[in-house]
Amino acid sequence: ICRLHRTCGFRRRYRSCGAMGVRLPGSIGRTESDVPKWGIYATEWGLRLTLAGEEAEITGLASKSQRPTAEVSDAVTRPYDIVVLGATGFTGRLIVEHLDALLAGASGAEVMSVKSWAVAGRSADRLRNATARCRTAPGILEASTPREIDMVASQCRVLIAAAGPFADCGEAAIKACIAAGTHYVDVSGETPWMHDMVKRYHEDAKKKGVMVVHAVGQVCAIDEMSCYLLAKKLGPLKEFREYFFNYGGTTGGTFATSMKFLQDLSDERFQVYSDPFNLGGRRACGQQAEDPDIAEAVQDKIYPTVWLQPAYNGHTGARIIRRSCQLFEECPGD
Repeated sequence: ICRLHRTCGFRRRYRSCGAMGVRLPGSIGRTESDVPKWGIYATEWGLRLTLAGEEAEITGLASKSQRPTAEVSDAVTRPYDIVVLGATGFTGRLIVEHLDALLAGASGAEVMSVKSWAVAGRSADRLRNATARCRTAPGILEASTPREIDMVASQCRVLIAAAGPFADCGEAAIKACIAAGTHYVDVSGETPWMHDMVKRYHEDAKKKGVMVVHAVGQVCAIDEMSCYLLAKKLGPLKEFREYFFNYGGTTGGTFATSMKFLQDLSDERFQVYSDPFNLGGRRACGQQAEDPDIAEAVQDKIYPTVWLQPAYNGHTGARIIRRSCQLFEECPGD
């Protein structure tokens, strides 16, 4: 067995879904009556899936005199353990709600070393609105320029970037984190952009001891964790196949990302996008028939009654798994 790879075909089916709630894990420490449930709420900018009810969205920028500063205090250079950048978007709000629930209900080992956290974005008013129902007290940092993002990165140990399209605004956060020695995590699914970031910043991040972790959202985190646990349990895998059913639609941020990708598309960028190994992980045995993205509906070779078709996470998930495989091989003890 000379390779770890993932076939990119998935079965996909859509169904209408009635109103229903899914409880958070009981380990958070809430009682049955106060555990929040998923629901769909109307806001000024559309529909949003959330753990809690929404108040009307507050729009508009605060005046300069009212804006919180992201300057680093002389007394405390790292006042926050975690900062969520882009906390007012669809994914950012879900991160805020879940992080708040974890920190509010956990104790002892569960909370680990997280003592304080903050949210950051372009509008202080929208940040206050996004955190209005938090049981903890996150800080509010307004940051819309590269210099302000630099200051935000210098105030925390881990920065979670949830503002996209990342091809438009993601690089400034990575650059700021590496300069400040701050670990970086994002929810991007944009592999051409990730390809560029790896080329530009991977070696610098290694020298600084900074972890840069791309694509931790649903688009590929579940795939990667499943594959990792299988390889850990069984050893090197000849092939990894995944079948799933999917519910839901496209958010505004995902739509904007798709539009940005099409606007910037060139022959060169399309070659990068299409390369199954654009994030690394190329095998000594060369490219296999299963490596390229699936482009049409095909009959599954194991289950003949199942037909596979392109799925939203097939492209990014496969490439992230290949990159992780390469990194584990390069640094087996890490």
